[in-house]
Amino acid sequence: MALRDSTAVNAGANGGTVAAPAGLAENDIVLLRVLLAGYNNLAITWPAGFTQIGNTSCDASVAADVRTHKVAWARMGASPPANFAVSWTGNDASTIHCAAFSGRSTTSDPVAFDTQPGAGTTSRPLSLAATGGTMVAGDDVAWFTDVFGGGDAGTFTPPTDYTAQETSTNLYAIGQLATRNNVAAGSTTPITGSWTGPAAQAYSWGAIVVRIPVASSAPTISAGTPTGTVGANTTVGFTSTASTGTARIVIDTAANLDTVTNTQVAAGQKENGTAAAYDSGNITVTDTTPEFAFTGLTSGTWTACAVHDGSTVLSWTFTVDATGPTITSGPTVTNITASGFDVGATSNESGTARLLVTAYGAAQPNQAAFDASTETATATANTPFSIHHTGQ
Repeated sequence: MALRDSTAVNAGANGGTVAAPAGLAENDIVLLRVLLAGYNNLAITWPAGFTQIGNTSCDASVAADVRTHKVAWARMGASPPANFAVSWTGNDASTIHCAAFSGRSTTSDPVAFDTQPGAGTTSRPLSLAATGGTMVAGDDVAWFTDVFGGGDAGTFTPPTDYTAQETSTNLYAIGQLATRNNVAAGSTTPITGSWTGPAAQAYSWGAIVVRIPVASSAPTISAGTPTGTVGANTTVGFTSTASTGTARIVIDTAANLDTVTNTQVAAGQKENGTAAAYDSGNITVTDTTPEFAFTGLTSGTWTACAVHDGSTVLSWTFTVDATGPTITSGPTVTNITASGFDVGATSNESGTARLLVTAYGAAQPNQAAFDASTETATATANTPFSIHHTGQ
């Protein structure tokens, strides 16, 4: 996904309130930038849930007009607010920028790269070569710049492939927010834009570049089949087009599957607390043939569905037998020693087979019997298998 929307407001004494970006939703990443003239590194009180990650404030040893320049972020909950209030103790020109990004990682936090202000210059255009960092393919990037000087209006040019979202000149508070969606992987630095304005006074500048991590990819499910349907235990396996990412398996009756796939529940829990449906939750996939194990399924016909974030990718139907596989051919016995033999057979589905040896005509199964409970073989559907036994 990408930038959802951005807003800005010119603030006054002791703080300001900026409107939330349009369409703000749960799990969106929100960035707030405060640019405050006249004060160096002033403490900012951010809204609840926000964490400060960037700071390129400067004092009079750097620029003619000192600055407070900071960025904070938060991940939105189920009911995002309509606006964000930021406060400080000080009265001078200021501006607040707010940007929301959708479809980003729900586990990895944004990372800021600060470009600290240097000595002022009268060179025009003023090069804004901001420090970047190593990006992951699909990351979004926010470029916050701040020009320090005499408060003259000017023109920003964002970096190549970046789009200007908010530009503010509130007396001495001069700054721009530009963004880029879905960058390529690798090192991205510097990220260079420029500012053109009057050259009468030496201007300095600073920047905060923020990397907003891409969400873990969901493998595209290309095929699926249940395996090991023995009793009330089953392993659901499928193949995917990606070797890493997250996937989710839901098992339910076909009639209830739509409800299940649109309801996120924690891994291992049952849909709505009932015994009818099972949801693996989002599980990390590490190869192209992942499997998900489920236990406690009652016998009968089930539908399995590979989903991610509530979107159905593929579904298939399978049957759980209360008694396990049925032998469709065999068994055949081959003597290998005076006290040993191989037993071969073919079953209708995959599962685990067990060998029981008894004397012909014994009145009870445990008379003259040997139960090879530890001598088992994993059976594949409609494929011959055998158990090797000695010592009888």
